[in-house]
Amino acid sequence: MYNIHDTILKAEPNSEGVHHYTYTGLFLKIVFTILWIYILNYICKFKYGKKIAWFIVLLPFFFMGLMLIGTMCALSFIALQTENKKKLQNELNEFKKTNQPKKDKNNLSNSNINKGNFMNNSELLK
Repeated sequence: MYNIHDTILKAEPNSEGVHHYTYTGLFLKIVFTILWIYILNYICKFKYGKKIAWFIVLLPFFFMGLMLIGTMCALSFIALQTENKKKLQNELNEFKKTNQPKKDKNNLSNSNINKGNFMNNSELLK
């Protein structure tokens, strides 16, 4: 805590440091809690108010559970795709190694092909 306090004082020499932020945060949390209690108490006065209030209270936990499940699914999908990509890359490398063009007896080069000096199959077999 003191290290953070010193860092804030270096960044903002005229401020009160981290204690200013923590006191403000504490005050806002207390105000928000009191406001939240009054809102829930007001909702509970209705006919189905208690059920609605419990739904509102438990809703963030439901969304956090959904986010956790979504994150786990996304990470497993990424891992699966990475494994598939490595497998395909290995297959491509194997394919490139086995299908490299071989030099034939007549020592044909790409320049002969590009210039239009083509030989038919009977000339290649001679």
